[in-house]
Amino acid sequence: MAEKCSDPELNPNPVMPDLPLAPGLLPEPETEAAEKKRLQAVRDEMTKLIDKSCRRLTVLKEKMGTYRSATKRIPHSIESLLYNEMKKKGVEIQSYHGGSLTGKDIKKVMNHAAELFDTFAGILKENRKEGCLFDDSDIDDLCSQFRAVFLLWDGVFSYARKIDPTEDDCAQYNQFVSAAVEGHINLGCSVTPKVHLMLKHTEHQMRTLPRGLGNKGEDFVEHGHQVGNKVRDRLRLLANAKQRAMTRAKILYLKTNPEVVGQIAAVDTKSRKRKHSDSKISKVKRAKLVRETTRLETLSQFGKESVWTLSQLLLQVEQKTLDEAKNNGKP
Repeated sequence: MAEKCSDPELNPNPVMPDLPLAPGLLPEPETEAAEKKRLQAVRDEMTKLIDKSCRRLTVLKEKMGTYRSATKRIPHSIESLLYNEMKKKGVEIQSYHGGSLTGKDIKKVMNHAAELFDTFAGILKENRKEGCLFDDSDIDDLCSQFRAVFLLWDGVFSYARKIDPTEDDCAQYNQFVSAAVEGHINLGCSVTPKVHLMLKHTEHQMRTLPRGLGNKGEDFVEHGHQVGNKVRDRLRLLANAKQRAMTRAKILYLKTNPEVVGQIAAVDTKSRKRKHSDSKISKVKRAKLVRETTRLETLSQFGKESVWTLSQLLLQVEQKTLDEAKNNGKP
């Protein structure tokens, strides 16, 4: 049997000699018992996490059932009437959020606060139960105070979101936020870190940040989420992940291509009915002007009217109850 040539030019597949490995370069093979022990530890940890998640899910289901039972509304109750008024303005009560309002719904309440709380006062007075401790004036005061605070916070956020704010804008913001926080505290609301930031730091950021604090908003992120959700709905039946990703990239490219965007805008301008467009724009401008006027009127009246706190109102109601009990001969 011929020996293999050691010359690499004559032998294209030379046999490499076995070289001794330095000790410690490669880990020693794991014994079967050690491997079983390690895998069992991983399995135990995963079991604990699954059990914890199951217990958490059970607790959440119980809380959701309790919430549904507690918030079950009678069709013609006062609570249902109030919720129906908010639904007319597009406000929704989110059960996943503990039955409270989320940011977008609070914004809708702010947009319609001037009419909502006037309507609430009418509903509460009309459906007041026999023996209610609040009279008409108490209900009017309570709804008026909430209305004012919502309108003042609406003004605060309106000025804080301005791009390139002027000195007048900053001064106006300071007036709005001072009044809003005062009314906020009078209603018994807690001063959260967000309230502190709006009162103590936002005006400085409006003055010092390039183009103002409004230029740092994340509205475009929320808009991107909405657009992304629409694209995902369009491609949800496409099974091939690679093809789905390529199609999403193509849609994003077309939506952001300057030529495509310009062509869409040009076609939209030509095909739009001018009369309908003008009426719609004028309606939006008119609503915006009404909101601005109402906010300024609320700010001007806030310092002039007697400011009461929610605790003061409750003390007045409690005193009325005691007086009525004494008049009826009850201890």
